[in-house]
Amino acid sequence: MDQQLDEKIIFNKIFNDGPSAMAVIDRDYKFLMANNILGNILGYSKNKLKNMTFLDIIFADDISMVKRSLKKIFNGRAPYYDIENRGTTKNKKTIWLKSTVTAIKTNNGAPSYAHLLIENINEKKISEEKSRDLIKWQEAIIDNTPVLQYNVSPDGTILNCNKLVLDTLGYKNKDELIGKPLAPTIYTPASIDKSKKLFLKWKETGTIKDEELQVKTKNGKVIDVLLNVSTLYDNDGNPLSSISTQLDITERIRAEKEIENLSRFPSENPNPVLRIDRIGKVIYSNLVGIKMLKKLKSKVGGKAPEIFNDAVTRMLKEKSLKHETANIHLGEIEYEFVITPVKGADYINLYGRDITERKKAEKAIESLSRFPSENPNPVFRVNNKSSIIYANESARKILQKLGNKNEDKLSKILSRLATGVKNTKNTKLKTVELEISDSIYEFSIIPVKDTDYFNIYGKNITEEKKTEVLQRGIEREKAANDERNRLARDLHDTVTQTLYSANLIAEIIPRLWKRNPKDATKRLEEIRQLNNVALTEMRVLIFELRPSSFVEENLGTLLKELAKSISTRSKIPIGVQLDGKCKFPPEVELGLYRIAQETLNNIAKHSFATRANISLKCNPGILQLQVTDNGNGFDTAKISKTNLGLTIIKERAKLIGASIEIDSGPGTGTEISVSYSYPK
Repeated sequence: MDQQLDEKIIFNKIFNDGPSAMAVIDRDYKFLMANNILGNILGYSKNKLKNMTFLDIIFADDISMVKRSLKKIFNGRAPYYDIENRGTTKNKKTIWLKSTVTAIKTNNGAPSYAHLLIENINEKKISEEKSRDLIKWQEAIIDNTPVLQYNVSPDGTILNCNKLVLDTLGYKNKDELIGKPLAPTIYTPASIDKSKKLFLKWKETGTIKDEELQVKTKNGKVIDVLLNVSTLYDNDGNPLSSISTQLDITERIRAEKEIENLSRFPSENPNPVLRIDRIGKVIYSNLVGIKMLKKLKSKVGGKAPEIFNDAVTRMLKEKSLKHETANIHLGEIEYEFVITPVKGADYINLYGRDITERKKAEKAIESLSRFPSENPNPVFRVNNKSSIIYANESARKILQKLGNKNEDKLSKILSRLATGVKNTKNTKLKTVELEISDSIYEFSIIPVKDTDYFNIYGKNITEEKKTEVLQRGIEREKAANDERNRLARDLHDTVTQTLYSANLIAEIIPRLWKRNPKDATKRLEEIRQLNNVALTEMRVLIFELRPSSFVEENLGTLLKELAKSISTRSKIPIGVQLDGKCKFPPEVELGLYRIAQETLNNIAKHSFATRANISLKCNPGILQLQVTDNGNGFDTAKISKTNLGLTIIKERAKLIGASIEIDSGPGTGTEISVSYSYPK
């Protein structure tokens, strides 16, 4: 008696004078005890709290979650439970609370009360929210950085990258890169050795500046980049990771090579080469350039032609290293000049080339497209008034084949397509496919700049389409063959193995019967159960081949057989509760059956449960499936994307348009609820 009294005094001392907020509640969530520290947090006196329930201080949106958690305590599913939720103080302020709830059992062994150790974690939650916002802000900055950017670990593994990396290198998502070594994944074989040397340099110095390397896209394309690396350190000066940025300099490298070829021997270059300083004076020109300057009323030592002077002075002032181009006409000759800054110099080189012949060729090509009379494919021209104003010989043959009535139809279709392009103000190529007689044509609709018409170029793609149809047939046959192979594997892994087990038992029964008839009788029962399992598994395979056969089956009966078969194999008792009778589409019932099957298989393999239960509730328009177990459970917040079982369950629910809820926790078992409603 004295010991019990001492324990009560000690408990009251800790409860009332301890440093933590505490309370005791009953199964109706009513406060039976509450100390002053909890009252101070919430703004209530402890006597006032005794007239309230625990739910009265919970933020409205969190009440259902808190009730579910407390239910696990009072139902005996967990001896203790941690709950993080929002609470409401007396002055209506919302704060974050963490409650460690412990079951208090009475003499009958059932939890009748719960002890709550409550902590105010409001500042921690605000800090976490700020950290998340900061991370989002940093990620937004990284994703909008106009260079390729990676976050790399000290051992050279990719930790993160920005969106421009994915877009430039042709990857769909970051998962394809994160966790992989940077050098062999990103750099070309020609740059691997240099990248390794630079990595060692970064280890020593912590920085890398303006190093040229080559990276490769997913499909093998090579891109020249300029690499810069900086380092993030912890408080002790140890490197946490590096920030690597890569500037795409492919065009610059290409231009430099071209310029190098042009400028290798400028004195003998048949094209003009000039050098202009920051005040706009021509300080060098080769012989061809001197002749050109004379026509432009300029000379070496004099002021550069205005078309060059403005660009040169601006680029030197801005210290720009980008190349620009400028075109000039001298009589019948047209020159294109590449204006090229020289790093660290106070002048700019200009390399010209005669593009007269190229321009003539471009005009010739344009002229050919304007007069397509000899084109073997059909060509139409549609004007602003939706009329066909031109058709070449191939196009006229199509019109003749169609006849007047169908010709009008084709005219209207082509006119409508051309008008549609015009109304969108789109200057890009647009294509459309049309079936004409026994042929299929692809028409390209091209607006002609500064005119009131469109050119429409056709191409007979009948043979291409036939090839596509043949290819689709081959793909369908392959898919059917793959499905047959899958069913064969399933047949081997389920029915064949089960029947093989039954056959082995059957072979020993004659000998066993002579020695121990009672044991032989048990073995006969095992054979019967295995045959039932094989029968159920065979019916499931038939359902996959003919889902419509579910119309003739009762889902509840199938679930009972499923539970019986898995229970036989796993030795886990599985209860089945059926509530209501109604019929749903066969694909829905088959989907729910498959979800139950996958869930029970997961329980048998991973949960270490001693019991499980299936509940099927059928109401008009609503079908609910619930599978529970008392196994190990898991943290739902840490479900891995590679968890194949749960992924399959979610995908099956999504496929039939059902909602799914997974409730689990370490040591508290698992509850999976699936609900299907007829679409409104």
